[in-house]
Amino acid sequence: MNTPRYPTPSGWKRSSGSVRWSWPPSSAGCSRAASSHRCGCSGTPPGRDRLEQAFATQRQFIDDAGHELRTPLTIVLGHLELIDTDPADRQDTVALVTDELHRMNRIVKDMLTLTHAGHPDFLHPADVDLCELVEEVYVKASALAPHHWILEAPQSPELVTVHADRHRLTQALVQLAQNAAQHTPPHAPIRIGWRVRRGTAELWVRDSGPGVPPEEENRIFDRFARATRTRRTAGAGLGLAIVKAIAEAHHGRVTLRNNPGRGAAFTLLIPLAPGRAARNAVLSEAR
Repeated sequence: MNTPRYPTPSGWKRSSGSVRWSWPPSSAGCSRAASSHRCGCSGTPPGRDRLEQAFATQRQFIDDAGHELRTPLTIVLGHLELIDTDPADRQDTVALVTDELHRMNRIVKDMLTLTHAGHPDFLHPADVDLCELVEEVYVKASALAPHHWILEAPQSPELVTVHADRHRLTQALVQLAQNAAQHTPPHAPIRIGWRVRRGTAELWVRDSGPGVPPEEENRIFDRFARATRTRRTAGAGLGLAIVKAIAEAHHGRVTLRNNPGRGAAFTLLIPLAPGRAARNAVLSEAR
């Protein structure tokens, strides 16, 4: 039976004796520049960029997991191998191992959050009352540590909303509040607030701790970035990376205003929905 003949798509070549097509094109195949393709072919097979991005995300997750989970796994295995028959020693070992397992669980959850940040279902946006959102975060943050928590908000009865994912914004602000609590002396002030300016919602957390070392400002939002001197934390260094991912998923960004020795201010800048940006901007500028 003869193999049916099919026209060869531009830029593809036919495998001998089959109807499969191979990629990439050889020099004998599609030699035209992508801009000259009459068919509009860009020189890349359909879906290839998306597939490569998926593989890159998977590789990043595996690299992150291997990098960050190696230490707690070594601790757990080391203590289990040396566990004693003494009841008191066994109890201490179980407590230590349990703590390390909880830490690994948090690390994996954080890495999964970062991995999913580029997915379409990462956000579930709806109209969010900014005043209500920040007040809820303020109440939650007040239970984190014995600091002087201060709520800063415009003195206006007008309802101001942003089209965003309430859960993700709360997650980002609570993360910033937790960082502030870790780096601020007991009973010192930490400010949580919001305003709208020029069509953008500004949500901030300002601490009164040591600030961020100047040499670390450019990498503070990177994965696994930890301050080496004045801002130490027991976390995996993923918190601010998650905050950045949440802001960028909303087509916004997060900024740092640093004052070494006196504190740091982290601000989420989230664009308002187009339909209400102008009205809310006028309300904000009038305050």
